[in-house]
Amino acid sequence: MLAGLEQGSLTVGAGPFLAESSAARAIAQLSMAHPRLRIRCVSADPADVLREVLAERFDLGVTAATGLDQDERLVVEMLPRQRIYLACRPGHPLTLEASPSLAQALAFPLVTMTLRAEHAMLAATRGGTTPPQGLDAGHFVPQIQVNSMTAARLIARESNALVPGSVAILAEDVAAGRLVRLDVDAPALRTDPGVFYLRGRSLAPAARVFIDTWRAIETETSAADAAPRASKSRPRGGLRR
Repeated sequence: MLAGLEQGSLTVGAGPFLAESSAARAIAQLSMAHPRLRIRCVSADPADVLREVLAERFDLGVTAATGLDQDERLVVEMLPRQRIYLACRPGHPLTLEASPSLAQALAFPLVTMTLRAEHAMLAATRGGTTPPQGLDAGHFVPQIQVNSMTAARLIARESNALVPGSVAILAEDVAAGRLVRLDVDAPALRTDPGVFYLRGRSLAPAARVFIDTWRAIETETSAADAAPRASKSRPRGGLRR
């Protein structure tokens, strides 16, 4: 196993949320422990990651994995559901609302990747019973479509667009005062992270170590995600986030 870690290679396909947070951290830890390991990480929409895993061009896929466990071609390892927050620039009209509704938030453009079917309800709040513009075959194409969370955060900082992200993704900009995390909560604002690979394909030692490392980081992230929600239950006058 040690030889596989020191001289082997690993290709991971990750959705933009995870590529710029927990997947990147897992790769950093893996590289520190095994500096000769060759690692390739590709940030792509979840549908593209799935296609590349099935074609055996990616060893692993790391994305929101809801529904993939029904695909008999794959082995899927799921982690607990996580909350996704919406963030905006300081001074945005929504910062005047203590707890804006999802409908109020989605009156403004979203800047993100194409959303999979389980997130289509985000768009549905805009259009009543009429299928909303951008909803196509169970996917929602946002008004501002990007494949980089770095770009998405920059656009949100300089416009009225809202950027969705986890606590970890938004933390640096929120701490620096460049973005404000909105107190919007809805069932749609959740993601189910998972790692998947082709059934019957032998996992390289590096792939198994990556999965274990990523799982530990995601568990840590889930604990951080719970902290802002716990703060809401504190008596008035306590710390607010």
